[in-house]
Amino acid sequence: SEGDQTGVVGVHDQEVLAAKLPAPDFFVNNYAGCSTGQQWDGISYRVFGKKLPIFNISHPFLWGNKPDSGYLTGEEWEDASKFVAEQLRNLIDFLEQQTGRPFDYDALSESMTYIKCAAELRREGLDLCKAKPAPATFWDWIASVAPINFLPGNQDLVDYFAAVRDEIQDRIDSGVSAVKDEKYRLYFDGIMNWNKLGFLSRKFAEYGVAVLAGRYIQNAFWQEPQLIETSDPIMGMAQHYLLCPTNHGAKTLEYLTLRDCEEYDLDGLVFHSTRTCRAFTGPQRLLAKSAQDKLGIPSIFFEGDVADAAFYKDGILESRLVAMLEAIDVRRQRGALPAGFAPIS
Repeated sequence: SEGDQTGVVGVHDQEVLAAKLPAPDFFVNNYAGCSTGQQWDGISYRVFGKKLPIFNISHPFLWGNKPDSGYLTGEEWEDASKFVAEQLRNLIDFLEQQTGRPFDYDALSESMTYIKCAAELRREGLDLCKAKPAPATFWDWIASVAPINFLPGNQDLVDYFAAVRDEIQDRIDSGVSAVKDEKYRLYFDGIMNWNKLGFLSRKFAEYGVAVLAGRYIQNAFWQEPQLIETSDPIMGMAQHYLLCPTNHGAKTLEYLTLRDCEEYDLDGLVFHSTRTCRAFTGPQRLLAKSAQDKLGIPSIFFEGDVADAAFYKDGILESRLVAMLEAIDVRRQRGALPAGFAPIS
């Protein structure tokens, strides 16, 4: 069917899987910087006749344009953190009313203790990937999004990321690289077109490209575990919801992107302009210009979609990628790349 051709899951399978889901008792809407997610819940609310209770959590956009604004600092950050934390406490009241049971604060604290530990291990693993050649890539970390985002906070989650961190360290110790004959190190911006994940991983590897960092990995999913106070995790949870990578103004996104480009010694950026996540796509041209102006590194753009594979055109990505790599080769020969990259003979 058409759905089978263009989507990750075909139309028929979608209907079968959806039919197995039980009807909800209530809705909790908790999307920061993602209007699409809010619309999904809004539509679901209407599907059930607007009769089910719904609790909406509002997340202020972090514009970052006040004199004292910075990443994790400033009056705007402090006020927004308190505002969302208060809503989470109100959510607890809502849950108690809907379930008729008292909220288990000890269980929340225990769960967040495991999540904090797993997040710290994840950060350690990400930092190890700064090695040259890189022992793991952005694509490997994409495969670990589901565990950090969906697995419950328990020992299994910690064990998973401990194993990931240890495997990456073992690869460094054994001299095993993620990409054979690594020649280029790139940044990938944009939510993933999941229907082309393995394809893109192989595509970049064919050209000796190690994609090592991206907004969807380094700047998402409990990426600042030091914010979590396990004895009272509400504030740390609120702050991480605010840190959704689509909830920042251009100033903060520029800081994060350029920081990662420098820390991972990257020599180019690839921007995936996702059709159905314009919140990600909106600031990309500004980020590309900033990387060119301040770091002297080039960018390319290609279109795709999180679900519909029809938007991806392989010829466009192929030609633009080859052109950028050729430009990088020329600049290397002129000695105009960031420190750590030698001209290719």
